[in-house]
Amino acid sequence: MSYNSQPSVDYLANRMKRLLSTGEDADVQFLVGKDDNKELLSAHKPILKLASEVFAEMFRCDDTEDESAAWEVINSSPIVITDVEVVPFKIMLSYIYTDQSHGMNGDNAIAVLHAAKKYRINGLVIHCTNFPISQLPDVFFAFTQAKLLGEEQFATHCLNYIDHNAITLFEQSEAFLKIDQKVLSEIFGRDQLQVIGEMDIWKAALRWADEKCRQNGIDCSGDNRRAVLGPTLFQIRFPLIPKGDFSEKIVPSGVLTKDEMFAVLLYHSSREIATADCQVPSELKFATTQRSYICKQTLFAKIKQFSSVAASTQMVFFQPIDGAVVDIKGIRWHLVYSLLQTYENKKCESLCLSLKCNKSVRGADWKCHCWATMRTVPQQKMGNDYLDRFRNTYDIFRDLNSEYATLNIFLNIKKLMDPANGWYNAEEDTVTIVMDFFTYKPMKTDATHY
Repeated sequence: MSYNSQPSVDYLANRMKRLLSTGEDADVQFLVGKDDNKELLSAHKPILKLASEVFAEMFRCDDTEDESAAWEVINSSPIVITDVEVVPFKIMLSYIYTDQSHGMNGDNAIAVLHAAKKYRINGLVIHCTNFPISQLPDVFFAFTQAKLLGEEQFATHCLNYIDHNAITLFEQSEAFLKIDQKVLSEIFGRDQLQVIGEMDIWKAALRWADEKCRQNGIDCSGDNRRAVLGPTLFQIRFPLIPKGDFSEKIVPSGVLTKDEMFAVLLYHSSREIATADCQVPSELKFATTQRSYICKQTLFAKIKQFSSVAASTQMVFFQPIDGAVVDIKGIRWHLVYSLLQTYENKKCESLCLSLKCNKSVRGADWKCHCWATMRTVPQQKMGNDYLDRFRNTYDIFRDLNSEYATLNIFLNIKKLMDPANGWYNAEEDTVTIVMDFFTYKPMKTDATHY
C-alpha cells in the first residue's frame, strides 16, 4: 500500500444525501402531488422531527419503541400530501437532510416557499426569500404569494423590482394582465413607480382593462373600461398628464365623467395662472403627487467617413461624434467612439460607443441609474434596425476624477458595413444611430467612486 494514497472522505452531507435518495431504513412515506403527478417519497421520522415542529407534532404519538416500524412502513398507508407538488417537496426534503436547496430555481422557488412555510422550515424560508427576484418568471405572483404567506419584506422586494422595471413589465409582461384589480390598484398607487410620465400608467391601465374586457366577453368601451378598473382608476394621476395629452387622448376615451374631466382641466388652468401656493380644486379626485419619473432624452448620432473608420488598423479611443450630445440631469454629455481590435495591425472589429462630459464641470459628484435603447437608422427599404430593442442598465457616474460614464455599447463593424443589412449609407459614407436614454433620480456619491 502506498503511503501517499489518501482515503476518500465521505462527508456528512453526502451521507445524508445518500440516505435520502436510497430510502434505506425509512420509516415514513409520503404520497405527494395530485392527479397524474403523484410520487411516493420515503423519509426518516427522527430527521424530519428535528427539522420541523410540524413534523414533530405529526409523529408525536408514534410508538418509537416498536422495532418493526421501519419494516412495516412499506405495507402501511402513506401520508397523503396534495397541497404541495412533488418537486418542491423533494427540494424541502433535500434541505432538511443536507441544508442545501438542490433543484430550486425561478420556476419553483415560490412553491418551495409555500412548502417551507407550511412545515416551518425557517432556514429554507430564508433561502426562498433571498432568491433573485429577476430570475422569477412572474414577479406579480411572487408578490401576492409573499403577502399571503406573511413575508412582508419579500413582498416589498417584489414591489421594489416592479418599481424599477415598471415600463417593461407594463408594456410586455403577460403576467401583468393576470393580476387582480386590488393588486393593480396597490401598484398604481405607489409614488416610487419609475415611469417616464403618467401616460405610461394610463397606457398600462388600458392594456390591463382591455384584457379583462376580452376575458369577460364585453366591448372595450369607455364605460366597460371604467367598470373593470373600478377604484384603480383613481390611482392614475390624471392632473400630472400634460394638458395636450389629456385633451387629445384621455378625454376621447370616455373613461372619465364630465365632472372629473372638468376638474382636471380646471387644475391645469389654475397651475398656469396661479402662484406656487395655488390650491388644488376641491372637486379633484386624483392625486397630484409626483412619482419617481424617469427622464428621457434622445440622441441622434451620424458617424461620418465611416468607410475610413471601418478600414482602420489602429485602435483609437474616445473620438467625438459631431453634434452627438445629450443632457443628463443638467450635465451635457458627448457621445464618443473607440475602435478596438483583437490582433495588432489587423482591421478593427468593434466600434465602442461611450459618454464623455467636460471634466471642468464642478459640483457634480453624483451617480444615476440609467438604461438605454439603441438602434441604427436603416438606409434601405429592406434594412432593419441593427438592434431594435437593445437594452442595458448602467450606473452613470460623474465625479471630479473622471470625465467618462460607465456606459459602453459595442457594435460589430463588419455587420454595420454589410450592404445586405442596409445600415451603411454609401452615398454619404455614414452610419446613423439613435439612442434613447432613460435616467432615474441622481444620487450623491463618494467622489472617489466611479
